[in-house]
Amino acid sequence: MNRIPPRLALAACLALIAFSSPAVAQSTATTPSTAYTSTEDLSDVRLFQSWVADAVFTPGVDLEPFYEWNNWDGFNTWAFGTRVAMWVHDGMAAGGRIAWAGASADGEDGNNDFGDLDLHFRYRMPVEFSGTLAAGTEVRLPTGSPESGQDNTFVRIFGALRQDFGGAFTLSANLAFEYVELFGADGNGIAVGLGSLVPFNEDLAGVVELTLRTALDYAAVSGGLDYELPPGGHLRGAVFIGLDDQAPDVGLQFALGLPVF
Repeated sequence: MNRIPPRLALAACLALIAFSSPAVAQSTATTPSTAYTSTEDLSDVRLFQSWVADAVFTPGVDLEPFYEWNNWDGFNTWAFGTRVAMWVHDGMAAGGRIAWAGASADGEDGNNDFGDLDLHFRYRMPVEFSGTLAAGTEVRLPTGSPESGQDNTFVRIFGALRQDFGGAFTLSANLAFEYVELFGADGNGIAVGLGSLVPFNEDLAGVVELTLRTALDYAAVSGGLDYELPPGGHLRGAVFIGLDDQAPDVGLQFALGLPVF
């Protein structure tokens, strides 16, 4: 799969936007967000690429119906479903993802079926720190059919960090060890995610991310928007650009976060 220089230039620009904001005074200790926080508090604004591997803890149950579409050389995949994150106990969260998924070669009719099932667990580390540290695990069970672009597997153990810098922006980072099987290729490796959440006004925030995975030839950058809807929902969308062979050339994701208390 050939890559062209403009993608690398765009990735560099997005990374510069994400990580060049000047650090200001650190925030007070992070606490679980209330239903409606405004973007002065980004503690309930979730990432797109690293939706699970992130130090986010919100009370109650968060449902997020989503639609995603990805294009590789010669074929497309899509999924429509929902993600869920549930507050299990103080500092503990669990959830999963289920979707109806499909795949099609360019110019041909596609196949669709139930997608693979994702499960996750996340624990907030009890450390003295102005931000939030978390550890967790994520598993994808190959419950879908290969004809619909599914039947993939990964097992991931991760650590995640969130640090707010005085309301100017929030830095997110994660590091994971994982086993991945994707479209018949498999391997063990390290996954690294970096993200920046920047408030534009009281309700709108930008979300920029970079993800690298050594188990596959995978690197992707994304830019998205998160609009907070009273009393706490989130209308979200992002564009993904692949930078390596086993990442999609381009992808789209739309979601609606719905807090259930």
